[in-house]
Amino acid sequence: MKIELKGNWRTKKVWLNGKVLTPKHSQKSSKYRSDDFSWGDGGGGGSSQLALAILLKLADKYTAILNHELFKRDIIIKLPKRNFIYRFDITSYIRSGSFLF
Repeated sequence: MKIELKGNWRTKKVWLNGKVLTPKHSQKSSKYRSDDFSWGDGGGGGSSQLALAILLKLADKYTAILNHELFKRDIIIKLPKRNFIYRFDITSYIRSGSFLF
């Protein structure tokens, strides 16, 4: 499945396949309480919140919680600290062996 992530550095807004993501839903499933997303950093709470929010849209809750730190490490912290558009195949990523089930 092809995924497009788009981020606005100034506003910290992120879109997944054209739909705005918010931290609200992922805050219910995690210990992170970041009000903003972050990316391209050392992997703080905002990056973890973003990774979890993305995976909660793409997988069941258990799989998302189990894998969001790996996804953050592999994808989110490697995004540039500026506006971005990033396209990738989530199926290929899962098959690469990083994902836990």
